[in-house]
Amino acid sequence: MTFTPLKPLRPPEQDGEIWQPRWDCFCCHDTGIILRKEWVLESPQNYALACNRPSCSSGAMLRATGGLDTRVPPAICEQIHELERESWRQTTKEKVERIRALANQQIESFTESF
Repeated sequence: MTFTPLKPLRPPEQDGEIWQPRWDCFCCHDTGIILRKEWVLESPQNYALACNRPSCSSGAMLRATGGLDTRVPPAICEQIHELERESWRQTTKEKVERIRALANQQIESFTESF
């Protein structure tokens, strides 16, 4: 039995492209629930906190349905968003630097062999 390969769901990344998150809200990653709740609560394991960032449409939908804790002020959600965005920027920068260093190392070892 032969299988026909499936087409990739997303087009393959271009050479040199570093993966970037596709979400708009870094506070909740477009889920509507604050992911870094340990930054907000002393014992976060039992609570689901709705994202109250004003420009977060996922948080707005969850707040409208009710049932989640909505006491986290929008300013805190905005701070989490900015901290997480900066963390992604830093992670991307470090990954690019590691890739460049590895590429330079490979080039040097290749040119030394001649």
